[in-house]
Amino acid sequence: MIQLDKYLQGKGQRADQLPSSWECFTRAELESIIADILRDRRARGPVDVCNDLDTIFYT
Repeated sequence: MIQLDKYLQGKGQRADQLPSSWECFTRAELESIIADILRDRRARGPVDVCNDLDTIFYT
């Protein structure tokens, strides 16, 4: 499972229209987060995914 806290740290803002526990991200922030996740996954090499979509095993 991807630990998103690492990628979300220091990004996101509160929005009056959303529940207080939610954060709002700009398009640029989302693009940066996705690029960082993809870069890290490529660096880890091949990935085996089990039937449980929340579980990813890195080999």
